[in-house]
Amino acid sequence: MKTIINNKQLIAYSGLHCGVGRKYLMEKCAHHPTLVQKCKKLFVLICGLAISFGAWATGQDGDIIIINSERWILLGKPIEAHSAIYNDLLKVLPQGRTTTTANWDGYTAYWSIKRERLCLDSIAVEFYNKERQQHNERSLPSAELRRVFKDYFERQNIVATWFTGKLRVAKGDILYYQHDGYERNYEFEQTMAVKNGKITERMSYRNRIAVNGFSLSDCQTPEDFKAKLQLRINDYPELIGVNRIIFTIKDIHVDSKGNLIDCQVTATVRRQGKSGSQKSERLAKDVKSMLKNIRPWKTLFINGEYVSPDRPGYNIPYLLDK
Repeated sequence: MKTIINNKQLIAYSGLHCGVGRKYLMEKCAHHPTLVQKCKKLFVLICGLAISFGAWATGQDGDIIIINSERWILLGKPIEAHSAIYNDLLKVLPQGRTTTTANWDGYTAYWSIKRERLCLDSIAVEFYNKERQQHNERSLPSAELRRVFKDYFERQNIVATWFTGKLRVAKGDILYYQHDGYERNYEFEQTMAVKNGKITERMSYRNRIAVNGFSLSDCQTPEDFKAKLQLRINDYPELIGVNRIIFTIKDIHVDSKGNLIDCQVTATVRRQGKSGSQKSERLAKDVKSMLKNIRPWKTLFINGEYVSPDRPGYNIPYLLDK
């Protein structure tokens, strides 16, 4: 769930890590002293939303897999599917390796597919050389790999027989990105069904932008959204005394031509000088109709389905004129 929060084009994600988020906002405001207090208030709002909705702190790096001699990103970490193996691996990873919020454990596993089996080839870590100001990648010694994966060797290969589930691999341009785990889509993707390390099903997709059109992400400020809707507030006498409306728009569904088929809209109204809030079903229904009248909506063709890039949803403040 994304939130458009102020008129300085700062877009915050509900899953933003509070420590990182505060630093980010303050850096953005550092050269504008008059905005410092505003940023502090925004930070409080973001943390509240993070608690309300919950998410990863940031997008996560995947592993690497080689398929038919081509390098793909594996959007996941199959090792972590087995807690005992995962914990054993953490014990042998070298100290001082580089870790980031996109790779908390500081390792990248390299995989391949051999005889339709998912095989682990190596595990690499990075070290940062301050003097040379460069990153150097090192592979975990084979002796360490044998110690951790001793029960999974077959013909000198480490076969991921501990793993059963779905995998997604990708390469090419990013068509959709959400700052949350592996929630992103690329131009080329494959999905795989895996049972005890064996690939039982594989599907290939060529993803694309199907329709260029309106997206809620185009409304980078509440003012943009306000101008797009052009609500006639005087038609809603129940809004007398209301100074702010929060529109929550989610579960957005579009068709192949960019028509908005359905979505969920909630209108939460807050009155000046009063605590608490109320829902306005009539206003939410009218805004939903207005959104459906916008044509076309930006539409992506992702893994065989037409989807909206706005599918995570948005919280959009609508400030009423005093």
